[in-house]
This record gives sequence, structure tokens and C-alpha cells, in this order.
Amino acid sequence: MSSNPTYPSAWHCHTLQCGPDSLRLCEFGGQVLSWCSAGKERLWLSPLADDSGSKAIRGGVPLCFPWFGGRPGLPSHGFARTRRWQLLRLEQGEQQAQAKLAFSEDDHTLALWPYRFQLTLTVTLRPGELDLALTLHNTGTESWDFTAALHTYLGMAPDTPLPELVGRHYFDKLSDGQDKEFLQPIAPNPIDAIVPGLGRIDAAGLSLHNHGSDATVVWNPGPSGAKALADVPDAAFAEFLCLESAVALQPVTLAAGAQYQLGQRLRLG
Repeated sequence: MSSNPTYPSAWHCHTLQCGPDSLRLCEFGGQVLSWCSAGKERLWLSPLADDSGSKAIRGGVPLCFPWFGGRPGLPSHGFARTRRWQLLRLEQGEQQAQAKLAFSEDDHTLALWPYRFQLTLTVTLRPGELDLALTLHNTGTESWDFTAALHTYLGMAPDTPLPELVGRHYFDKLSDGQDKEFLQPIAPNPIDAIVPGLGRIDAAGLSLHNHGSDATVVWNPGPSGAKALADVPDAAFAEFLCLESAVALQPVTLAAGAQYQLGQRLRLG
């Protein structure tokens, strides 16, 4: 991917610059699309991603809320990734640049999920480091349950060694949630694994630190799965690996007025 791609106007994109590092994010979905650091693109964005501003964007860091996964008759991974967010702040700097976006309930979301909320995404860029913090605020008068994820598409091969996986148990969503164990650092492909309690992964020169999560999700559709996805080129499964900070094992109950933060820090080295 070019370091200066042109994005669809329907995504309403913005640029963060911090020294030699740059980042692109969009108001549609409150989504980070690109992170260039040390002269290399670190995220993956599908060249076939929907450009209409009405469907989820395949790649970057989609935000899953108020549920992770599918629910019968409802949008997969919730509605946060298909609504337009409001840009609150955009600050450039040589040592740190930051953007903040927010999204609250509207008539569309209330029809799907009858609760009031405010989501705030804070994106902090430093040389060699990207920090994402999603704050969930219950602005209503009753408690509600949620699951969520930062569905990060990393620009690395699915056979990238992940040493922290060895010996860990995971729930295999490709096998009806069976409890399995990683016996080697290279994950099987395809893979859709929920790995409980895994808060840090080192992968291809990147360190990922998840916080507020109960699991790391490892996902790649494999060659056959990619063929079934209209917005992924057939061979593109070999270009990315999703390592996600997620609340995926048990829903969190958020009381009226309470807040919760889910985050992920990606650092070179």
C-alpha cells in the first residue's frame, strides 16, 4: 500500500503526524486505517474495502461494540464501526500527536439496542508507538451489558511466530468453541481463537499490550475463508493477521454513570 493513499470522501479521513510517523483515521466508524512507522505500513487495509460510508471497512482497527461477534438479525460486531463519529480534537506534535473522537446513541442505535452511551476513542501517536484507548460511558439510568474489541488488522503474514501462544489454552470458534492448546508458536490457518488472559504478544518486531481485555483474539480466514469474503482479495489472507484486544469471554455489566476502558498499545521493538 502506498504511504499516501487516497481514501473515499465518505470515510471523512484525517491525518496525524508525529515526527517521521504518520497515521490516518476516519470519522466513519471512528477507525484507524493506517499507521506508518520506521518507513513501513504496520496495518493492513483491504483494497476492496467498501467505500460507500455505509458498510464496515475491512482493515485498520474496526471498533466492535456493543457486542463482539454475531447476533441473529443484528449487525455483526455491533454498530459502532458503521456509524459516523465526531472528531473532538486533533493535535500534531514532534514527540506526540493525538486525536479524540466520540459517538453516542441515536435513533438508529436505539432501535437495535435500547441504551444510552458515549464512546470516546483516544488515538495517541508517538515515534514508534501507537496507543488506542476506547472509553465506554453509560450515560443512561440503567445498567447494560457489553462485549467489545479493537479488531486490529496487522500487516504481517498469518504464519508469523507468536511465542507467547505456546502452551496456552484457547477457545476455537472454528470448532464450536472447543478448548484447545497451542503446541507451537505458529498458529493454524485458518484461525479464529479466543485466548484468555493474554495481555501481551510480540510479533514480527511489534509488541502489543492489551488492557481492559479478558482475551486476545487471533484471527485469519485462511485461503478458503478469504474467498467467501467479498471485500478481501482471494490471496490477501497471506497479508494480514488480526491480534485483537477484546472483552469476549464474559459480558461486562456497566452501571449507570460508570465508565470502562479497553485499549491496545503497539510499539516497535
